[in-house]
Amino acid sequence: MNHKPKKVSPPKLYQDPAGNLYARFYNPAKRPKQKNVYIGYKSTKRLSNPLQEAPAYIINRFQTEYSVPYLQGLFDPWESLDESSSQDFLFSDAITRYVERPGISPETRRTDLQTLKELGASYTDRQLLSEVTPDDLKNFIYRDHLSAAYQRSLFTRLRAAFNWWVKENLLDETQNPLKRVTPPKGQVDLKHHLEPQDVVRLIQQIQEDFDAYQSTNYACGGVHDEVILWLKDPFLLGVSTGLRINELRRLRVGHVQAARGVLYVRNTAEGRTKSRRERIVPLCEMSEGVVDRNSTGKSKDDYLFTGAKGGPINTNRLSNGIKSRLVRLGISDVNFHAATRHTFASWLVMLGWDIGFVADVLGHGSTRVTDQYRHLKVTMLGRNVEQRYTAFAEEVQALGFFGPPYARPNSRIV
Repeated sequence: MNHKPKKVSPPKLYQDPAGNLYARFYNPAKRPKQKNVYIGYKSTKRLSNPLQEAPAYIINRFQTEYSVPYLQGLFDPWESLDESSSQDFLFSDAITRYVERPGISPETRRTDLQTLKELGASYTDRQLLSEVTPDDLKNFIYRDHLSAAYQRSLFTRLRAAFNWWVKENLLDETQNPLKRVTPPKGQVDLKHHLEPQDVVRLIQQIQEDFDAYQSTNYACGGVHDEVILWLKDPFLLGVSTGLRINELRRLRVGHVQAARGVLYVRNTAEGRTKSRRERIVPLCEMSEGVVDRNSTGKSKDDYLFTGAKGGPINTNRLSNGIKSRLVRLGISDVNFHAATRHTFASWLVMLGWDIGFVADVLGHGSTRVTDQYRHLKVTMLGRNVEQRYTAFAEEVQALGFFGPPYARPNSRIV
């Protein structure tokens, strides 16, 4: 008696209790009867119907790489599982999967995407993830025009990406090219910062640019202050609080308590702090003035700094606007981060504030990072130390910055 061959059951997209997604195959003639193949994605929420609710690229991968080939007899998970775990992936596909992983902030996703796209653009003769070589990574990381700090940052980002690809079975451990790249080492970069007179010159340059632009466009009815002058207040708040550029972007009116003389750096749905810890930052006269000018008429949920379309400010325009004017002033080695956050920390250290306190205000996990500013104390030693220290303190206080810790018993620094 002839028996009809049993119809092969199509695989299912299955989510385990931990949130991992698998292609689940079932065949009673095989041992074991059931076989799971990890798709390479972990969802932070429970999916009632993974085949409809999972990301589009996961559903497409499940259908094109597992379901259709299995039903056509071209793929046997019981025999090909080990081989399939080390198959080649396009570098572009690997980038997409990495930046769409759950649990990361929009800033991290944007930074990762930019870094990996730049890496892919640095070589054009290969397309597979497994074809990336140690030399490709060395040439990308150790470019001459990059600072040692930025090279270390690139290495850290790439290490996280390649380790994730290995963990998700997109790349075999033995194929990881970063294992054969020496991490950037050497002395820690001395932190560049602005002097008080540099801040004054930059503010004057912004005003002059606005006046020139306004006179040029006077025939058209003039221009709004926001065209150029908007750069001043985010910059000044960065100098006087040490907030990172994305923290300035996310800052809401309700995060500032002027009566207490502090602002709160919060973790929000838009992004978290770098250390994942919220912190309290004291206000000085400079920062209080910025808050007063930008909070009038706004509710507590409004952004302190509002962009052209009513949303948050454009951080690229802010950073480029400050950097381009610093270059015109002959200050080419300072970017927005150094001009604000490093300046804030440097001035506090030079005034004599405790390193531990500075670390807390900056949100550093330990004083190890903040110790990089200790060399600035040396600039206050030597001949005429009293006069130079007094002159520096008077310069920064004239701008509305904090004074020496011992000279302000009623300071709002808590």
